[in-house]
Amino acid sequence: MKIIHRLTLFAVLLLVALTGCGNSNKEDIKEQQQAIEHSKTIGQVFIDTSPFAGSEAEIIKLVNQAAEFQNKGDTASYFSLFHSQLDPNRKMPTHKISKLKLESVQVMDEQSAIATVFVTTESDGEYAKMYTFTQEDHAWKIADID
Repeated sequence: MKIIHRLTLFAVLLLVALTGCGNSNKEDIKEQQQAIEHSKTIGQVFIDTSPFAGSEAEIIKLVNQAAEFQNKGDTASYFSLFHSQLDPNRKMPTHKISKLKLESVQVMDEQSAIATVFVTTESDGEYAKMYTFTQEDHAWKIADID
């Protein structure tokens, strides 16, 4: 049941991201899709941030940093990327990430954003992760990773 709930949530958020909540014009959507396609073809562990600007670039940089710190086992740096209201019982994943592939990134408003990333690990293969972000002290922070 939990998987069905997550897949439904993923589908709804992907639909929202692709439609841009009606706030983006077709040219902006086309540019974002081109940037996402470019980042998918980089062929490295991390997502290429060069096609992105502003908040989108900052958000993708956080995803990359979280993967880097996770791979290094650097718990303090990993959790420094999260907002201050993070559950204190949360644990850092221990599996090694071998590839990140951006599916979508959407800044919903000045305080919230989402990114869907396909993560490939050495132990679990490829699966989708939904990152949610919030602003804290004028900087993007990870709110949650599902």
